[in-house]
Amino acid sequence: MDPKHENDRQPEPYTYEELLKDLDIGHELHFIYQGIEYSITHTPNGTINGKRLFEIWEDVEVTIIF
Repeated sequence: MDPKHENDRQPEPYTYEELLKDLDIGHELHFIYQGIEYSITHTPNGTINGKRLFEIWEDVEVTIIF
């Protein structure tokens, strides 16, 4: 890649596997799904419209990780 365009690259998408690691160490995640903002912490039982997060991950827009 041309060095002068190095900063033009799109960031790699945040993966579901990275989410699991972040939750495991206590991070919280905020995201948007179908125009609605959600936040999650480490929990085994959460669903959105009856679907688990891994089922809708392709349609999730992560907004904050802390």
